[in-house]
Amino acid sequence: MRLCRARGFLRTARPSVPNSRAGPSSETLVPARKAKPRESVRQVPVALSPIGRTMCVNCASPERGDHMQHAVRKYLKALEAGDAEKAAALFTRDGWVRSPFLGQLPVRQFVSKVAAASGRSELTVHDVLVSAEGHTRAVAYYLYDWHLKDGSKVAFECADVFNFDPDTGHIASIVLVYDTHLVRDVVENKYP
Repeated sequence: MRLCRARGFLRTARPSVPNSRAGPSSETLVPARKAKPRESVRQVPVALSPIGRTMCVNCASPERGDHMQHAVRKYLKALEAGDAEKAAALFTRDGWVRSPFLGQLPVRQFVSKVAAASGRSELTVHDVLVSAEGHTRAVAYYLYDWHLKDGSKVAFECADVFNFDPDTGHIASIVLVYDTHLVRDVVENKYP
């Protein structure tokens, strides 16, 4: 048996009755503590996620959250290194990034443009937060310490919103969120 920490249920080996939210291969969750004599025991279905991990269909599971956090951190490392291929490998085929300065671009093109403008960059991740509403979404909150090729440098806080494809578990899109007023004079015309 395994504990679904988000809801306090145990996974059992008993198959559940198929329903519209969990396929016929799902398992059943039962409460982790014993029910009081007159209290009803509600069973919650569990399904395998598209990324091959067990998840409670009624909550954002720890396993899915761990996968999203890991993918976000891998993307940020690839961005920091200017490695467009490593970044693109984490995305769906048509994955994109929306930037306040560059607009919406395919991920390879976005990372390549940032790398071409960069001398060096360092990202200090403060936190990676996963949706508590059950969405396949995570937010990375980090400090971007960016040294541009022309010798100028700028540091700013970002809160990037990562949307994941629920069928593949890959990143589908990222929306960059930061105050452009603080960096506009330094960065605006530095992209090749």
